[in-house]
Order: sequence, then structure tokens, then C-alpha cells
Amino acid sequence: MRRRYYRSTILCVLLMSSNLVIIASAHSDDTERVGEQLYNKYHCVICHGALGGRPVEPTYPRLSGQNKIYLQNQIKDIRDGKRENGLSHLMRPLVKNISDSEAGIIAYFLSIQSVAGK
Repeated sequence: MRRRYYRSTILCVLLMSSNLVIIASAHSDDTERVGEQLYNKYHCVICHGALGGRPVEPTYPRLSGQNKIYLQNQIKDIRDGKRENGLSHLMRPLVKNISDSEAGIIAYFLSIQSVAGK
């Protein structure tokens, strides 16, 4: 009786774990899709190129593959006027309406892109 109970418990735990992996994978796919939509909605693609990997000017930073927290902080700092260096004054009008959560989603999207971009 005990063996059957333990087998059932182990089977349930394994099934629950596999479902969590599937749910987490689906969540990250959705977040990536939404991140790309936000990246385009806020016109980031105009200067930083597709997927953040091909800036249109050599002085513009390549965003693909950067650390998520770093990117999120840069978006928020430019939006909030805490960052004044470089060409951040040109970005401010474009990022002024990005919420903290949207900044995180865009940062996640960029962080998982290959460094070369497309």
C-alpha cells in the first residue's frame, strides 16, 4: 500500500513539474512576443535596428544581448530624466510613456536576442 502511495505521489510531482516547465516556457514566449511589439510600438527599432542588434548609427548602442536589469534601468533613467549623457535627450520623448513593467518586458526581449541581432 505504501509503495503505491509513494509511486502516485512521485508521478503527481513529476507531472506537475513538467506542466510548470510548459507554463514557464509559454510565459517566456508570450513575454518575448509582447516585448517585440512594445519595442516596435515605442519606435526603438528606428535607431537601434531590428531586435536591437543593428543600430543605424555607429554611436547608437547595440542593445541585443545586454543585461536585462541594465537595459531596464537605462530606459527608466532616460524616461525619468536621471540620465542626461549621450543622446538620451533624443530618446526621452519616445520613452516618456513607457511604464516600469513595459520597460522590464522590453529589456527582457532585448536581453534574450543574439548579440549579432538580425
